[in-house]
Amino acid sequence: MKLEALVAAFAQHTAAQTDAIFRGDAKMGNRHAKKRIAAFKKLRSHGDAGRDALTVLFRHPRMDVRVMAAAYLLRYRTAEAKAVLTETSKGIGLAAFGASETLQRWEEGTWSLDPADVAENKESTGQVVQPRQISRRRNNGSSTDQLGVDGQRHKRNLQVSLGKLVNDFSRHVAAQTDAVFRGDARTGNLHAKRYVAAFEKLRGHGDAGRAALMVLLTHPRMDVRVAAAAHLLRYRTAEAKAVLQEVAKGEGLAAFEAQEALKRWEEGAWALDPE
Repeated sequence: MKLEALVAAFAQHTAAQTDAIFRGDAKMGNRHAKKRIAAFKKLRSHGDAGRDALTVLFRHPRMDVRVMAAAYLLRYRTAEAKAVLTETSKGIGLAAFGASETLQRWEEGTWSLDPADVAENKESTGQVVQPRQISRRRNNGSSTDQLGVDGQRHKRNLQVSLGKLVNDFSRHVAAQTDAVFRGDARTGNLHAKRYVAAFEKLRGHGDAGRAALMVLLTHPRMDVRVAAAAHLLRYRTAEAKAVLQEVAKGEGLAAFEAQEALKRWEEGAWALDPE
């Protein structure tokens, strides 16, 4: 397969994994993640030519694709990759969280997506040594490659879990609003309890869970934006207040809830996510 096709597959499956995460489809997300990893391994088997081909994704229109390419190229193109990750980490949502986590692992010395020994181990004939061949030569089972795979799997599972919880939160907020306008208080209360439960589970993941919820600050439904902002007032005060203040200028239930959330915040009575 040509390098361009492998790069396209890497980008395609990265984007598809993200989309699956936000649909709450863990099985499909994992499938696309495996295909992305397979595409990178094939690129890596071409040595630096494969890595060079992947750098084109630093300018991809999708943030998640840019972040993923930069994460894999930190050793090979450190300055350019760090620039992409640093810029993205200033934002909100899962891509920003992923960029921050990658930079943290790099600084801690635990990054291992493309270890140097894979690049350096080539036969004297010039034939590229496949990653699995190198792994067999190592002395123990906890190889750098395996650590990298385990780290990717853990991150992938976390993203899928957080994505599902964010999807649950938005779905039940919207369903509660719809029930209220139907005059169905019982169903509305049921959905309210479920979105509160989703947030509690997100909070159980600490700031990673809160960062995941920030993607809803740009949700197309106003009620979902307001609910997310109300819960994130302590964690991301400026961004959350900006959402609430904009909605509060309007009319209707969402505007009223935005006004009430801001009022409770200013009065010191806000307690949706206490420290």
